[in-house]
Amino acid sequence: MVTGVSTGAIISVFAFLGSDYDSYIIDFYTNYSDADLFTTRSVFSIQNSTSIFDTEPFELKVRETITSELLEEVAIRYKDGKVLIMGTTNLDTQRLTSWNMGAIAELGTEESEILFENIILASAAVPGIMPAVQIDVTYKGESYQELHVDGAVTRQVLLFPDYWDLSSMEDDKRTLNVYVIRNGEILPRWSETKMTLSSVVSRSLDTMIKYQGRDDVMRIYRQAQQVSANFYFVHIDESFQYEIEPELRFDPKYMKSLYRYGYELGMKPEPWSTEPPV
Repeated sequence: MVTGVSTGAIISVFAFLGSDYDSYIIDFYTNYSDADLFTTRSVFSIQNSTSIFDTEPFELKVRETITSELLEEVAIRYKDGKVLIMGTTNLDTQRLTSWNMGAIAELGTEESEILFENIILASAAVPGIMPAVQIDVTYKGESYQELHVDGAVTRQVLLFPDYWDLSSMEDDKRTLNVYVIRNGEILPRWSETKMTLSSVVSRSLDTMIKYQGRDDVMRIYRQAQQVSANFYFVHIDESFQYEIEPELRFDPKYMKSLYRYGYELGMKPEPWSTEPPV
């Protein structure tokens, strides 16, 4: 089973499909800048939108990448018993929504392909920065429209949905392994905060996200213990240094440096920790 939330939703598709698809991840995360993915809306258009940025180029890239052929590969693996779960945040219900992407891919229709793409776009939709995604649903014969945004609003990382009964797995005789990749920092890091509104707000949000991520990792660690699973964890630690914080969200030099860090970490004989850092 592979799960993905936020930018991890994009990664999860190719991680689920295997190393033959590594080139997609390299392309997404090292070859694009802000200008390639979104533009800033005018003051007038922001008033009628859910985001500061117009992400049409990013949306086009996602829809060009998620083809019917790729979904067929996802469906084949789903039929073999493999599971791909993505998380989005349903703003209407204020809950995490866990999507079984293999079941969606297995439908093999034009509508299911659009839904698959919309879920990826929703999971990566940072509130206010990227537009929320409207998803059509049917419940008890009635049609509704739900508004979904970044899954990280409710979970930074995801293992089991909250409604799963973990006690049913306690007697499982198989060896269970849980690998958690936190695409971000989890430990506090000193940085001088300036006495400005933007600096205080930015540092506060960064701290809030970091500690939410820590709590989510600890939740998964406890879930793994409950089902007697081996726990393996990796994150961006203090060994990753970048002299100047990028002004852009997708600064190519920064992204390539971060990619090299992750690649070199993955090539180590023992990159995984068996418990979360404190």
